[in-house]
Formats: sequence, C-alpha cells, structure tokens
Amino acid sequence: MSEGCPFLNTASEFSDPSHPVRLRVANHRSDVVEHFRSLAQQAGIVGARRFAEHLALLTDGAYETARARPGVRPSDAVSASHSCRHPPMISLS
Repeated sequence: MSEGCPFLNTASEFSDPSHPVRLRVANHRSDVVEHFRSLAQQAGIVGARRFAEHLALLTDGAYETARARPGVRPSDAVSASHSCRHPPMISLS
C-alpha cells in the first residue's frame, strides 16, 4: 500500500516555505524535474523542460491518487491518465 510521496508528506508538516525541510524538498523536486528533462532531451523530445514538469506533476498526482484511493497503485493511477486526450507534446523529429 502506498502512503504517498515521502517528500510531499514531509513538506506538508512544515508550513513555513523557508524552513530547511521545505527547502530540501523543493531542491529534491528541482532535481527530479532536471533528471526528467535530461532524459527527455536525450530522447529527442521537443519541449523537454515542459515535458519534465508535466511528468513530475503526473508523478505527484499518482502518489496522491494512490494514497486517497486504497488499492490503487501509483502505476495504476498513471496508466489511467493515458485515456486523456491532449495535443501531442512529443515530436521525435
């Protein structure tokens, strides 16, 4: 059973955005987005930064959906998002 993202859970315990814990969580989030951006760029995805931000948001949402809906795994929540129809963000030209 998923209990959500440990970084988001920890951040929610500290209301002051300048608290060292919140700053570390923000730094971790930036590192994750940068990692996704790097992978997207290596894959030739146009708009790699935007893609990375969307992927990070999707990841956060998957964790929280899994926590709010017992029995739903984060991977199931992400898979369900494939049914959404959006303009393509990926161009492998």
